[in-house]
Amino acid sequence: MAMPLSHLVNGVLYRKKSVAPAEARALQPICAALEVHNWKTAQLAVAKQLKKLPHHYLAHALNCLALSGPRPMSDSARKEIQSTIEYIKTHTNGAGLGDPETLLVLACTIAAVNDDKDAAHEEVDALMSLAVERHPNKEDVNIEAFQAFVRSGNYKSAQQTSIRLHKNNPNQTHYLWWSVAAILLRVRSSPTTAGADVDKTNEVLLTLAERQLATHFKPTSEGATSDQDQKYESDHEFYLVTRFLELCAVHWPSDSTSASVFPSIPRSTGELTPTARLLRHLASPEADSYCATGLGLKIWRREVELKHGSRASGEWKAGWERMKKGIEEGSVLFRRKQILGRTSSHFDWPRFHRDTNWHTLLYLIRSAFAMADDSSLAFAGSSDSSDFTPRSSPTAEGQQLVAETRKLLEQFSEGLHASSAPHERGYLLGLLEIARENRRREWDEGSERLGKLVTRYFERFEGKMCCFDDLRAYLEVLDEEESRQAREKLEERGNSAGDLTEKQAYSLINAAKIARFLAPSSTSAEAQVILAHSYLTRYFQVLPLGFHLDSTDLQPADDFALLAAQAFVSAYHLDRDRSRLESALLVLDYALQRSRHKYQIRLLAINIQRQLGASSIAMDLNRSLGIKSIQFDTLIHVAATRGSTFANAAGATTSANDAGILDELRKANKWYGAGLDEAADMVVRVFMLHNFSKIEDFFEFQTRLSNSYTRDLVIIESLRIQLLRGAVINPSLGFTTDPLKAILQSCDADRYSDNRDFDTIPNLQRKDEASIWDQTGLGPRPGREWLTAIAQAYQRFLDPLAVVDGEDEQAFDSTEVSGSAPDIGQFVADHYRFLQLLPSEKAMVDFSRLAGKVFVAALDDPKPEQLAHSFFSDQLASLTSAIEDSARLPWEVLSIAANAFELALTDRTAQAYCLLDLALGIVTEHLTSTKATDHAKHVKRLRNFRTKSREATQKIGKEVTNWAKKVGKERNKVIGNVVTLKQFEKFDDDTVLDWAHALVESRKNSAETLGAAIHRRCIK
Repeated sequence: MAMPLSHLVNGVLYRKKSVAPAEARALQPICAALEVHNWKTAQLAVAKQLKKLPHHYLAHALNCLALSGPRPMSDSARKEIQSTIEYIKTHTNGAGLGDPETLLVLACTIAAVNDDKDAAHEEVDALMSLAVERHPNKEDVNIEAFQAFVRSGNYKSAQQTSIRLHKNNPNQTHYLWWSVAAILLRVRSSPTTAGADVDKTNEVLLTLAERQLATHFKPTSEGATSDQDQKYESDHEFYLVTRFLELCAVHWPSDSTSASVFPSIPRSTGELTPTARLLRHLASPEADSYCATGLGLKIWRREVELKHGSRASGEWKAGWERMKKGIEEGSVLFRRKQILGRTSSHFDWPRFHRDTNWHTLLYLIRSAFAMADDSSLAFAGSSDSSDFTPRSSPTAEGQQLVAETRKLLEQFSEGLHASSAPHERGYLLGLLEIARENRRREWDEGSERLGKLVTRYFERFEGKMCCFDDLRAYLEVLDEEESRQAREKLEERGNSAGDLTEKQAYSLINAAKIARFLAPSSTSAEAQVILAHSYLTRYFQVLPLGFHLDSTDLQPADDFALLAAQAFVSAYHLDRDRSRLESALLVLDYALQRSRHKYQIRLLAINIQRQLGASSIAMDLNRSLGIKSIQFDTLIHVAATRGSTFANAAGATTSANDAGILDELRKANKWYGAGLDEAADMVVRVFMLHNFSKIEDFFEFQTRLSNSYTRDLVIIESLRIQLLRGAVINPSLGFTTDPLKAILQSCDADRYSDNRDFDTIPNLQRKDEASIWDQTGLGPRPGREWLTAIAQAYQRFLDPLAVVDGEDEQAFDSTEVSGSAPDIGQFVADHYRFLQLLPSEKAMVDFSRLAGKVFVAALDDPKPEQLAHSFFSDQLASLTSAIEDSARLPWEVLSIAANAFELALTDRTAQAYCLLDLALGIVTEHLTSTKATDHAKHVKRLRNFRTKSREATQKIGKEVTNWAKKVGKERNKVIGNVVTLKQFEKFDDDTVLDWAHALVESRKNSAETLGAAIHRRCIK
């Protein structure tokens, strides 16, 4: 549990004061000591209380809490805690479990004692199950148990407990809604690729929920209908019923029928199919009422009607007319004022609110095109649904609706309607959306084609910062001629000279972004450099507009700096000249001095610094981002992705002097533990506040966080860095491979949630070019397959005695590929590209399998060892080639050496174990303990293999050390690489010299410390 100790003890005291003031006074000294973490004093106070009342269960529980506080926890303390919990559970048939405060304290104690959260949840659930079994009629005990079940995700027990609460307290209707919500969460959390048993279970659960709801809304008088007798008490109840009906439409057979009565589905409707019930519910007056005040419900209704409705049954047409009316006439909202606690009709007045929300315009268009297509598949999940096949021509009714929609939006955009608002961007964007949908289907676009509409939109809203982002989706589908015409017009506009206002500056920025996005694919590095210089000219021209701004404000010229940097990056990818990246970095470095809080510039600078091997200054920038809370899940990948390349960047094993990568990952890993607890507590909180419409939102957040890809990326990169930095990772010292096993079990495409944010750097590259994230990343973007391959490789070394999946070995074994037909080898190469592995990472994965063959090789079979030793010689050749190739970036050199070093042996007396040495130690100990045949000879063979591997790794370390010396002398070379930027007076000699010195020193440090680490660990 994430509850702070002070909150826990104060909460216990507060609850006790309301029911037993004398007991609260007796517990005050214990709680006061616990609040300040004075464990010894708390235990003495507990002993004093137990001397008076030996069977005071809450005092016993607080004693357990005091024993769990000191770290590290002693074995005697663990045993005493366990015995005390057993005493409370068994004494007088579990009488102590009838106190909710005792249960709360015990649950927190169990969470504190167990490092494994799943094990802690199971133990707490068992405790709460026993408590409700012993005290089924105690409301407060059942409520405490319900909260614990929800917190652990045990919604089956939570549902059963809520049913019991409702049965014992029929007037407390919120217990009924607890039960319904728990059922819906059980159905929603069921596997997406469910089998027949799971589908049947979902049907049974939904039937149970239907019975509960039907009983709740059952008319109380004979002949009365539900809508005459029962009403929804709040929008939360309406939300749960809507979700229930939607899940029925998904999980129940489409031909099944039901006659259950709800306030929104009166008895007169008769028996309906699940889909018909859902649509009737959303078309009811109750739905209109709640949707009028809730945008979320309104959008939900539109999505459901679009997905489950049809042209024949009229939902699409009705939805279109409803949205058209909202746009044209607006909706009438009534407000009341209260005077002296009484409502007076004299203060009621209508207020007309015209609907200008973009969602309304978008779904108006989608409804019209669904009518024209006679299908909504075009909008199933995305606008580019692969299941959609357009008609050759639209339906007559749909074509008319599309035309009416276009006419309506045209009137509003041009101010021809009585309630027009030409300043609203949505109307013109709606016309663009209609043109794009017509082009997608190859239908007639009308008199004004998409290209003209793009120009029209730009001319009206060019002064808005969001203009380019608004148009981007439509620029992507322009044909070649339209792109050329638009680009020429915008390039002419970009050549304007003279003083600029801020609005004109934004117009120039938008014009430059669009012209660059539409630029032809045939270009050269020199052309991109010229373009970058032109962006820099504009940057310094616009920069004075922000001189009056505070240091915390963003500069209007920032986007020109981003454009210039990305143009330099494009130039690098065309001619592989490293000076282009150095020029981009210098531009970004200067821009950050003028706009310190422009995080987009900061992130792009971090990526380029990592590419150039300057990890220490990259980590300084990363720290300055101030990542916290949920940002760890979305942004820590910037530092974590292949962070082990820079594991030894500062050459020290203490966190005070390193590059900060491991420290950042530890912070992230710590937050995941607290974040998961906090997410679970938020789910409990919305249940207790009866905010049922928010339960699924927090449940979704909790699910995405627990299945986060970034979380496993942080775990595996932390492990790699610890190995490279010489951490003692030994099973005999408590290290286990459970995290690796959990990662491999989680590598299911349907389970992982990729929450990484790759939109934090705006992509201003050409539309046919790779994104800026891909261009400035360290190799291919890692995904689930990358994580699987690396985790499997580590698993083979850290648990070499485990049985390896035979199919996996067959699919990846390089020894089987050598000598095979060329198509087989190409297949494996393509497979590795699919896994998004670098060549050095691929070699590491291959070596993990080859090393496994060495462990079990026969005495007279030298081939496995020869193949394994070839890994080091191949990596040395790759390293030498990368150093000599000027087109290879410094991070690539470091990556090759780091991946080879990752598998190198170390001196056992130094207690610094890398993968190979650790695996060899486990295997030799196993051979000796089991007294295998010729085990002494095998041990000697493996020791010789380790010695040869160490000698090969020493050569790699020498190459890296020699390369580091060369890097340290490259300052003048770096200054020469950016000499063309000296045409701008801000890049004077002192500025460039200071920047080049910092870059070269950081790059030198990354290489020098890696070479030194290899030398230290391979020395005899």
